[in-house]
Amino acid sequence: MVAKLCVDVAVSVPMRVRKRSKYEQALSLLNAAELAAKLQSSAPLQLAVLEQKAALALEQVQFAQTQAALDAMLALTNSPELEIWKARALALQGGYWRRKGDYAKSLEQHRQALALRKKLGDQFGMIESLNAVATLQRRAGDF
Repeated sequence: MVAKLCVDVAVSVPMRVRKRSKYEQALSLLNAAELAAKLQSSAPLQLAVLEQKAALALEQVQFAQTQAALDAMLALTNSPELEIWKARALALQGGYWRRKGDYAKSLEQHRQALALRKKLGDQFGMIESLNAVATLQRRAGDF
């Protein structure tokens, strides 16, 4: 029951929240879902919630909160069965560095995510990573 609630909350929070009050509401929901996931000792649920928190914070240009969520994600992804989440965290971290204006670090993170996604056979993830790498290289004039 609690696990289902965590998943429902994590996926129902919109990736783009424009108004500050909506951001605070979404963050409260995600904090509650994160606590419930920890109580369930479910790493995938915790990672889903942390991913949403990082994306939400990044959308709101809350760099400290974004980095904290990404650090927590990467700390949880040390087992082989969670490598897909590591790739997702690396891709999000690439977006973080792009938003901060460090295109070299962004490109490196996206390349790492791409390599991991290739290893795992995650075709959708590879498309996402290839698109990010191509966009960064195009912006740098590296055709």
